[in-house]
Amino acid sequence: MINEAKQDLATQYVLGQLEPEEEARLRAMLSGDPELQRFISELREAAAKMALATPPQTPPPELIRRILDQVRKDAE
Repeated sequence: MINEAKQDLATQYVLGQLEPEEEARLRAMLSGDPELQRFISELREAAAKMALATPPQTPPPELIRRILDQVRKDAE
């Protein structure tokens, strides 16, 4: 059984929320833990199903302008 701390770490990993050090630590754990590997695989599958179940949305028209304004600001 995977403990709660590993579940939380795995969930953050699948969602791309780990800092590089934490990600490296999880990857090290993965190499010797088939149960954790299965858990992460199941999380990825569930996340993909949720993404596909969500109806597509049209972004607001001003979004591209805001993004480009921010890119220009960052480039200065």
